[in-house]
Amino acid sequence: MAGMSPSERRLQKELMSLIKEPPPGVSVDSNIAEQNLLHWIINMQGAAGTLYEGESFQLQFKFSNKYPFDSPEVTFVGNNIPVHPHVYSNGHICLSILTDDWSPALSVQSVCLSIVSMLSSCKEKQRPPDNAFYVKTCNKNPKKTKWWYHGGYNYISIGFLAIPEISVPINIYRGDSSVGKAPGEKMAITPRAIIRAGSNPACGNWHLHRVWLCVLHDSV
Repeated sequence: MAGMSPSERRLQKELMSLIKEPPPGVSVDSNIAEQNLLHWIINMQGAAGTLYEGESFQLQFKFSNKYPFDSPEVTFVGNNIPVHPHVYSNGHICLSILTDDWSPALSVQSVCLSIVSMLSSCKEKQRPPDNAFYVKTCNKNPKKTKWWYHGGYNYISIGFLAIPEISVPINIYRGDSSVGKAPGEKMAITPRAIIRAGSNPACGNWHLHRVWLCVLHDSV
């Protein structure tokens, strides 16, 4: 490994480990990875006894030269993108360890196992409710999307949505404090409020921020 950068040495070590001792249902295309250590294709089989039994998937990993301090860009690719509430039809995956909860202690293998577990726990095959809008408006790199993770809630996006006249406010929970609200604090959105959804560019007015929001109609 002489002449390799720290990132390359780490990736080479992980590659050898995956080749020698792959987790059940997971294998790496060593030919592609050996040609370019920053680009891997992982072949994945749906676990037995789950909704995805008998199905085959491909995961693409793209690494920066800052790996493992910078998380990899991970997407499903190929002809069979799993139909799952956290997987968009363009292959983007809503999974916290790929962004906010990434740690240098994690690895390609641990990411693969987390995705296998995510698929295996699925109770119903369906796309995220905002799939059509997200696929049309998102950045090609899923790491450019500002995801909000709230356990047990449904994730939907709102694109220049004029909320119709309602008798009570819709409660929206934000995951940051950029508008003077604590993470998770409830904000009442008045009728006809306009919110823009997507990634999060620098923007002065909070209502023009492009964000993915979790909308709870618990007061309607």
